[in-house]
Amino acid sequence: MRQQINNPEISRKTQAEIKLTTVNSNGCKKKSIKHPAHKWHEWHHIMFDKKIGVLGAVETHLSAAQALEIQDSHLGRHMEIYNSPNLDDPSTRGVAIVLNRELTSTKGVKIHYLIPRRAILAVIPWHGKRTLTALVVYAPAESMDENEAFWDEMTNLWMTIDLPVPNWVGGDTNNVEEPINQLPHRHHSSKPVYCFQNSCKHLLGLLDGWRRVNPNTKAYTYTSTHHSTTHLRINCIYVSPALMKNCSRWTIHNVGKVTDHRMVSVVVSAPGSPYIGCGLYSILLFLLEENFFIKFVIDQGVDKPAL
Repeated sequence: MRQQINNPEISRKTQAEIKLTTVNSNGCKKKSIKHPAHKWHEWHHIMFDKKIGVLGAVETHLSAAQALEIQDSHLGRHMEIYNSPNLDDPSTRGVAIVLNRELTSTKGVKIHYLIPRRAILAVIPWHGKRTLTALVVYAPAESMDENEAFWDEMTNLWMTIDLPVPNWVGGDTNNVEEPINQLPHRHHSSKPVYCFQNSCKHLLGLLDGWRRVNPNTKAYTYTSTHHSTTHLRINCIYVSPALMKNCSRWTIHNVGKVTDHRMVSVVVSAPGSPYIGCGLYSILLFLLEENFFIKFVIDQGVDKPAL
């Protein structure tokens, strides 16, 4: 909670409600944003169509030059990309935090590049004096040993460095934490699961928000076709207990052919903000002066029997 103390007022007026989303983007398809088939044209559209404030993207396959090209294009006027590429081979792995410039403040964002291509942390000015500390991770899928070593390294970072504690974690864990998260059920090594729970759930004090809201629901974010078809929930959002109280509208949904993973989203409201419902439908006032509309209403009323 110390991260919410003595923060300066955000210079820009932002909404008290923000949608946070994570997805495995499965690459960018084309090397240059000038190509119309480049995936970030679609991600740009999705962010604005779905009103996404913060997008945690993994497996971005973006080099520093490619991210800069996107930022310098017309897309950069609407979104800010903080990219952590794979320096050895930018066409693989990679994580990024993307801010919607229309809904968030990009001034004063603090970025921590924790593990290149695997983990990035951002302290984002949110609303009023409140900040959102977002961590995006892409755990190794090559082997259980690498997955275990990654979570050990993540734990060691917070044990040895004075880092901000995230209240929102998104990404691809490549880890099946519970049997219900996989279909058909299979036995998994307990060591990577233990390391994952030790770093994300116990050390950082985070909750699997979607599972808390849907304790018995079977829903999956990725379908593997290696050897046999397996459905997995490996793309998750974890939140702090304090933030969990202000979360709503947890969803797992498809985003078309742009990726083979499903997107996970949650809407977070600032504590103390007033409840604003969906509103009520109303007739446009000018219609009350249109004779054809008045006649239509009368005819409908005559034709319909009283309830």
